[in-house]
Amino acid sequence: MRRLGALGVILLLVTAVDRWTKSPPIPVGPPPTATAAPLPVTPPPLPIDSATPTPAPPPEDVGAPVAIQSPQADGSGAADAVVRAAEPPSNPAIPLPGTPVPKVRRLVQVEPGSDIEIRLHDQLDTETTSEEQRFTATLSRDVKAGRRVVIEKGATVEGVVRRVDKPGRTLAKARLDLELVRIEAAEGWISLTTQVLTREKSDAGNDAKRVAGGAAIGAIIGALSGGKRGAKRGVGIGAGAGAAGAVATRGPDVILRAGSKLEFELQQPLLVEIGEDESR
Repeated sequence: MRRLGALGVILLLVTAVDRWTKSPPIPVGPPPTATAAPLPVTPPPLPIDSATPTPAPPPEDVGAPVAIQSPQADGSGAADAVVRAAEPPSNPAIPLPGTPVPKVRRLVQVEPGSDIEIRLHDQLDTETTSEEQRFTATLSRDVKAGRRVVIEKGATVEGVVRRVDKPGRTLAKARLDLELVRIEAAEGWISLTTQVLTREKSDAGNDAKRVAGGAAIGAIIGALSGGKRGAKRGVGIGAGAGAAGAVATRGPDVILRAGSKLEFELQQPLLVEIGEDESR
């Protein structure tokens, strides 16, 4: 009996050791905590009221970013999309008061034959003026193309002295020829072509008076000294003396004083650039 009891004890020990070697090791420390899987978050459905329409955005918000919430196709969540509203119409804006309006440029033509009336700034005369000398003047009347004023009076005008004839000690005339060459418009200087304006002055009438007066005086003196024969001789002597006096006397100069008004005729078309408002 004792042998059987000892043998049973040994079998029990062998069985226990065999089980212990085949079982997994027991972990040391606190047991791991189980992590729950995230649950999908579904937004609450938006209430739909078929009787009440959605109000439109106010006009002042047109063009501003608008946030619209749209659910994804798989239903796992919602995504926010930024949608820009329709752009405002591309109509030109009305200019504010005081804003300068752009101007368009175009050319207008002043026809030949039009008058260009000026007033001289400085004096011109045959005694001191030389040929090809330039002079300035002021436009004394508006220049028009049809009924439109293209150059206003008061504009500066430039001209050239083309010819100067000084008076001599004979019956020659004093002469002054003038021509306009350019005018100042709103867009700058413009060349122009006018006719040559001539001013002359002669002393022929005074020379004839001098000769006749000398002859009369000679006749009177001859008559007093020698009767009819002396009168005839006195006429010849007096006429010669009068002619000599006329030759010895210099003729008058042509003088155009400052402020003198002169009128020229346009010979070639004058093109003037003007600006007009776009609104016209």
